[in-house]
Amino acid sequence: MSKGYFTIYSIGQEFSIDSENINAFGESASPFLLVPINLHLNPLRSNNDKNVPFVVTHLEAYITFEGFKFKTAQTSKPLNVEVTKSHIWNGQLEFQLDENRVAVIEKHRNGDIKFSIWITVHYGVLSTVSVKNMLNMPEEIRYINERGDTHANASIIIQQSQWLKKILPGLGFQSFKLIEMPISSDLIPEEFAQSSKELEEAAKFFKLGDYDKTVAHCRSALDPLYRSIEVLKPLLKGKSEKDWLDDVTLHSFKWFDTIVKQTWRLSSKSHHIPSMDHFDRHDAEIIYLISTALVAYFGKIKLPEK
Repeated sequence: MSKGYFTIYSIGQEFSIDSENINAFGESASPFLLVPINLHLNPLRSNNDKNVPFVVTHLEAYITFEGFKFKTAQTSKPLNVEVTKSHIWNGQLEFQLDENRVAVIEKHRNGDIKFSIWITVHYGVLSTVSVKNMLNMPEEIRYINERGDTHANASIIIQQSQWLKKILPGLGFQSFKLIEMPISSDLIPEEFAQSSKELEEAAKFFKLGDYDKTVAHCRSALDPLYRSIEVLKPLLKGKSEKDWLDDVTLHSFKWFDTIVKQTWRLSSKSHHIPSMDHFDRHDAEIIYLISTALVAYFGKIKLPEK
C-alpha cells in the first residue's frame, strides 16, 4: 500500500493506493491504466475546536514512470465529497496510455514497474446560513465561502508478473510484432522444431526483460539451421534457393556472431551464465525478429517438384 500526505488548514489528510489492484482496460483501441485511490479525509477545526465541514470539488493527478523526464499521463476527476466527520472516499483514476508511451515504459523497464503519482486536491470550506423556505420554515443551507488546493505525491511499484500478465494485455500492448511461423518443416523437422522451441524461450525472456538471455536463445535457435545448410543444398535444384542459402543465410549468421561476440559464452547452449546487461530491449527485439525471419524461411523451404 502506497501512501501520500497533505494538509488542509493544518489538518492532516491522506491518500492511499493499493498497487495490487491497479488494472487496465480498453485494449489498443482506447487503453487506460486504472488506479484505485482512497482519500482519508478529516474535517477542519474552528478556533473554538468545533468541526468545520469542507467539500472536495475536484481531483487532478499525473503519473511519471521511471525513465520518463516528463508527465507520462494525467487525468482530472470532478467530485462532490462533503466531509463533516472523518471519512474515506473510494474512487478510481483513469490514465490514458497509448502504445507509444507503453513502448517507452517497456524500453526502460527492468523488472518491476516504478512510477510516481502526484495529486492536486481542490476543496471548498463550507459555511452555513439560515434562510426561510417556501413554507416560511427555517432551513440551513451550506455554501462554499473559501476555496483552495493542496498537493501530495507517492511512489508506487507494480510487480513484474502483474504488469506482464494483467496490465499489458488490458492495454492491448504487444511486446513485439510477431512473424507467422510454419508449423513444421518437411526437410529438417527435428532441427526446425528445436529452433522453434528456442525462439519460444527467447520470447519468454524478452517479456521478462532479460535481453541477454533473449539473444542467447536466438543464437541457439540458429545453430540447428546452420548445421542443416549442407544437408539442404544437395536437395535443392533451384538456383535462387541455393544462392539464398549460400549468401543471405551465411552473411546473416556472420552478422549475428559479430553482434554477440562480446557475450559468446552467454550465448552458449548451457544458458547457465547469468545475464550481464550487454543488450538493451531494442537490440534484443531486432535480433529476435531477424532470427525468427530466418527460422521461418528455413521452415518454408520445400523439395522441388519432380
